[in-house]
Amino acid sequence: MPTPGSSALTRVLRPFTRVHHGEGAVVLLLLALMFLLLASYYAMKTSREGLILGQGAFGFSGQQLKAYASGGMALSLLVVVPAYSALATRVRRLRLIEISYAVVIVSLVLFYVLAQLGVNIGLSFFIWIGLVNVFLVAQFWSYANDLYTEDQGRRLFAIIALGGSLGGVAGPRIAAVASTEGLLLVAAAMLVPCIAIFHLIERTHVADPQIGEAQHAPIESPGGFSLVWADRYLLLIATLVPMVPVMVAKVPTEDWRELIEMLTGGRLF
Repeated sequence: MPTPGSSALTRVLRPFTRVHHGEGAVVLLLLALMFLLLASYYAMKTSREGLILGQGAFGFSGQQLKAYASGGMALSLLVVVPAYSALATRVRRLRLIEISYAVVIVSLVLFYVLAQLGVNIGLSFFIWIGLVNVFLVAQFWSYANDLYTEDQGRRLFAIIALGGSLGGVAGPRIAAVASTEGLLLVAAAMLVPCIAIFHLIERTHVADPQIGEAQHAPIESPGGFSLVWADRYLLLIATLVPMVPVMVAKVPTEDWRELIEMLTGGRLF
């Protein structure tokens, strides 16, 4: 049963989008989640740039490491995605979210401790945050998609996405108040309340008759890798992804310019 508070929230949100009776509370909770997630990410991203650019490794400058790290992200996904898929088929979705956020929070604290001990974390943190950005954002929208029907998604996703825009603005401003290493703890602190908000959404939304047991059950699907292996075009793209950053780092800019001019007949320059 919708509460009087949720009715008030519905009236507040109606000028921005068509919010039906009883939907306001969950919409605002999801908006808050998106805000915290993106604010935390941009704080991490600010720290990431400072760490990798200021810490070369293996004889490479920070700028060179950034190029190679993109290829490292692609290769890391070959391990992380199957592991995540295996976990997703064994635990309930809320439990999967709890584990995901706990791993991220603990990792941030661990990176902070290593940085304080003088360990060079620039490259590993750069690759790690690239994986986190893909997983947490995709996980959020997958969860939101499970909560709503197609019609509800069309009406409500725009205002939920506003939380991400606000988080993208707030994140860099928050980053200005802490040191490069300190931002790791700031980002972790912003992710902690996300777990509580997910639980609050579950309790708020459980009485909705449109929500079945399917969304709470473990994910049962062949997974993205099965789709890639079954499609030659996708497989070729997947093969090229880790190669491109290495090629960009190794081939001088002028050589790329000459190649593009040759392929396009000079129409781009």
